[in-house]
Amino acid sequence: MTAAGGCGMRPTAAFALAFALAGAASGTEGLAILADGNGARVRIPGAPELLVRAVPDEDRPLGKPLPSPAAELSEPRSVLDWKAGGEDVRIVLQRAKTGVYLHASAVRPGARFRLEIGSEGTDAAPAFSRDDDPWIEAKTAESTSAFPASIRLRLRSGARSARVFLRSAAAGTLHQGGAGVPRTAVRIASGPGGISLFLSAKEAPAFPFLAACRALTERPTAYGVFEVESDVWAPSGPVAAVLSIVRTGAARREVAGFEDEGRLRFRASPMGTGRFSWSLRVSTLAGEIRTSPEEAEAVDAGEPGFVRAEGSRLVHSDGSPFVPLGANLGWVEGDRAGEGFERYFERMRAAGLTHARIWLCSWGIHLDGARPGEFLWDQERRLERVLAAARKSGITVTLVFENTSDFNGRRNGAFWEERGGPCKTPFDFFTKPEAWAIFESRIRRVLARFGADSTIAMFELWNEIDGTGASPSEAIPWVARAAASVKALDSAGRPVTVSLQGTGGWDGIWGLRSIDVVTIHEYVPAAAADRLADLATAPSRDLARLLRDRALSAAARGKPVLVSEFGANGEPGRIPVLARDLSGIHLREGLWGSALAGAAAPGWPWWWDSYIERNDLWKVFRPLADFLRGEEWAYFEPGRRWLKESGAKGAALLCGVRTDAKALLWIRSASGDWFSRVIEVRRPEGLEGQTVRLPGMRDGLYAVEWWDPALGRPFKVERIRTGGGAVLLAAPAGRFQAAAKVRWEGP
Repeated sequence: MTAAGGCGMRPTAAFALAFALAGAASGTEGLAILADGNGARVRIPGAPELLVRAVPDEDRPLGKPLPSPAAELSEPRSVLDWKAGGEDVRIVLQRAKTGVYLHASAVRPGARFRLEIGSEGTDAAPAFSRDDDPWIEAKTAESTSAFPASIRLRLRSGARSARVFLRSAAAGTLHQGGAGVPRTAVRIASGPGGISLFLSAKEAPAFPFLAACRALTERPTAYGVFEVESDVWAPSGPVAAVLSIVRTGAARREVAGFEDEGRLRFRASPMGTGRFSWSLRVSTLAGEIRTSPEEAEAVDAGEPGFVRAEGSRLVHSDGSPFVPLGANLGWVEGDRAGEGFERYFERMRAAGLTHARIWLCSWGIHLDGARPGEFLWDQERRLERVLAAARKSGITVTLVFENTSDFNGRRNGAFWEERGGPCKTPFDFFTKPEAWAIFESRIRRVLARFGADSTIAMFELWNEIDGTGASPSEAIPWVARAAASVKALDSAGRPVTVSLQGTGGWDGIWGLRSIDVVTIHEYVPAAAADRLADLATAPSRDLARLLRDRALSAAARGKPVLVSEFGANGEPGRIPVLARDLSGIHLREGLWGSALAGAAAPGWPWWWDSYIERNDLWKVFRPLADFLRGEEWAYFEPGRRWLKESGAKGAALLCGVRTDAKALLWIRSASGDWFSRVIEVRRPEGLEGQTVRLPGMRDGLYAVEWWDPALGRPFKVERIRTGGGAVLLAAPAGRFQAAAKVRWEGP
């Protein structure tokens, strides 16, 4: 065993940091701590002498008393290292006005040990007591509180009798006696974060105590998650804790901590390579603790970083374009621990997709508990596993905070009166401060626990908020407030958005400065199997044209545009349109129509499970993914212009983008829409005689590579020379659709 004052550190041990303890006394008259190779003896005025030692995680009697004399530890803060069986255990002792703080933790992560506390006298009889002392919380070790066990140990030794308060901040369990353990000891089993106690014969501690602090990330990376774990003990009231991280040459950033089974954890990203420093600040009603800065270095791991909106584009931290080829994956039926999502991610990866839109919802991943401010740790770990699986498959995520289905069904969290919440009506939710506080606690929790993970590319506040029954005048100010809250807490500056069912009366939502991305939801209307012909007059008869036109219109706002849902409406698994279209014709139309039409990425279809997965339609995505590979300029390069057909009668549909030297396009005959092919079962006309004019392009020689949109590979390469500031292309014969890559090769 070694004994040391001050900080104390071993290369393999958890960090033990120096800190300022507001108002705490540096010593206590009559209080003494003695130690040698067997443990420590704590002398507290008014109580019998206590023997404290770490032992292996098994039932053994308390050992022989410490031999005298033992070395007295005179420093206000002492660090003791000794063996508990085969495990190295570190104990930190901090003197306070009325007692001693004690924290024990194993050096090896996950190792278990036990702490024994007893008196030396053979006639001493420790006993539990839970009298009505105001600071004692008689909670069991299974409690989800940050401080799950508060007991009082009554020691009787001869004529002397005293109470010793053991205020435990461990996630472990408390044992009195038991097989092989004499009544002279109380044994406390360690939890994942170790054991934290306050030993006192008089009263509760008056100030907070930072028992231990350690960085869990051994090799920080530029845009990875840097994680710190701490055991913080406050006698009463709320605990506010933040991790400060400062990278050389960059501004200080602070992220809030979060509770995880009795421990405080902090997650932040270094946001670049090089050296950075980190420290903790913990505030309670009783005082504040600040740790001394520690240094670390972040290395380059080849990650592009976080996503941000830049004008009408989406880019990474390193400036590279972000083009989310994706699909909705709101929830997975039967998933319990993330394994269902993992299977979908692998299918998406194989199809060339890179993005998924995932909901927080009552029937999927649901983080809220039954009471305001309560969170479900098992669901949080489930989301962690889902994000880890997504990252492994190269998938980024849009995380949706709330949805109209849960809201209208009054299933979302503890907002509603029947659940003990403040809301009777939807109006109450959008206007009552108490309701806002509950929702904001969800935002804070998500950003604290998951905000450092760049797998989350964007945040969506609400899916189809216009379906809640709230008016725009009620809901839009709420959206502005929620978006501002996310932005204030997200040091990475990721885009924030929201979505709508329709458009009427809600356009003002896209004018909010705090909303970064305009979203579009578009569906073929629901229709009975014998009334599908009625869809002939619906705008969605030509879904590709409709999505193209809506995206081009939305792009005029100067923000990135995403078609974040499209498909066919109806009851899941029983939609006549989808039953007729088992090969995914409307799916392909929506993808290609939205891909080169002013949006920041191709559209994200709905019905991932009952349609795409059931009919093995992930293969429909691959041709477009192959066509767009290496062509990120189409969504990124300044000066690009969007292409449309001339408007002449019978003109083929044209979706495309160009600069003055290159272009991407998709052309489809006017009769090639999904309705004509699926419902009317008509063979589309070919592209013979159709000409594509690309204005505003340089004169010179161009290479034109024609692609088959169904197969995802080129079928023809030609070179043409052009002049007059426009490129004229003759559409290939014998086909009703084709895609092309056009590049200038020289004068």
